[in-house]
Amino acid sequence: MAELDSCYSRAKIEYLMKELHQADPLKYCFPSDMNAGSFFIHLVHKGALHKESVDRFVCPIPSFRTYLLDRGGLVENPT
Repeated sequence: MAELDSCYSRAKIEYLMKELHQADPLKYCFPSDMNAGSFFIHLVHKGALHKESVDRFVCPIPSFRTYLLDRGGLVENPT
């Protein structure tokens, strides 16, 4: 979610999820029986990602984005 300050394509978001998962599969794990593609669809369905235009997505809920960053141990705007 830290990477989603601007809109990205589905392919870019799935790529980012796969990269994080490969880097640290214990910290960045997918829900059971999901991969990057199915998790992406789940996030869109739940409203965590919103389609802005053709193949452009953004996290529409700032508080949810902040929550996910906090849960991941990331700082949104480091100083």
